[in-house]
Amino acid sequence: HSMGGLVTRRAAQLAPDKMLGVVHGVQPVAGAPVVYRRFRAGTEVGGVFDLEGAAVAAIVGWNAADITPTLACSPGPLELLPTKHYPPGWLQVAQNEQVVMALPQADPYEEIYSKTTEDCWWGMLDPKLIDPAGSITNAGDSPLGNHIEALKKARRFHDTLGLYAHPQTYGYYGIDEKKYRAFGHITWQTDKLPHDDVLPLVINQDSGHTLNGQSTVPLYSQDAQDARVKLKLANVRNQGGDGTVPRDSAQVLDRLQPTPQAVFRITGFDHQNSFANRYALQATVYSIARLVAEQAPAPVPY
Repeated sequence: HSMGGLVTRRAAQLAPDKMLGVVHGVQPVAGAPVVYRRFRAGTEVGGVFDLEGAAVAAIVGWNAADITPTLACSPGPLELLPTKHYPPGWLQVAQNEQVVMALPQADPYEEIYSKTTEDCWWGMLDPKLIDPAGSITNAGDSPLGNHIEALKKARRFHDTLGLYAHPQTYGYYGIDEKKYRAFGHITWQTDKLPHDDVLPLVINQDSGHTLNGQSTVPLYSQDAQDARVKLKLANVRNQGGDGTVPRDSAQVLDRLQPTPQAVFRITGFDHQNSFANRYALQATVYSIARLVAEQAPAPVPY
């Protein structure tokens, strides 16, 4: 289930003969852009009636100051960041509805994850939030250095795993376009971009940012009040999926090598409770039955 599928694929790489086969459920094959959003704005909550989202936020973190110390130096959560197999351009800046900037073009690690708010306004995290208790610093280490090392480990995992699949792979994922949409891309929105000048947005630092996904960017100088752009992270689930894993990530399951034996695309369930869905259960039972049926009978001892 979910990220357990990533771990299982890596285990299968190392010992494929130890597994009869693998059945994946709702695997974030190419990661999830929402991880970037959580570093800058905390856990996504869809309004006052989103009780489930609020419950998750209470555990994981309401804002960037809650999230960053937990995730920044942990390779596991960072492995959920979109890989190079995720479609490019998932981090966007839009003036009203028009996209004026989109990253990455090729390598998300170099173009996005290596940047902090001290490098550019859209950097993935604020390094000052990594070690609020000072435990890393007091141990004589660098908080940002620890984060960079964790990123390197996550990248090595992504690069080593690639698009590998066990030869006997089955799976299913969600493509719900109504009730369980997910964040397929992350958008910084602004109503006004003075002079339609995009270039400064690529490289400039902000003059201030909040813990819930808002940033003010001076285009030309810190003192130019009339050339400041106010941006905010959109809280809109913009792609079909299972509420957590967007279609653009889940459907990379189809591209694994060798090609999976069967993949089922299903609607009507959320990520956490996917195995409670009757069609997901049927797909899983069918897949297990096929694995067993195709296994050569064990020799009968005499």
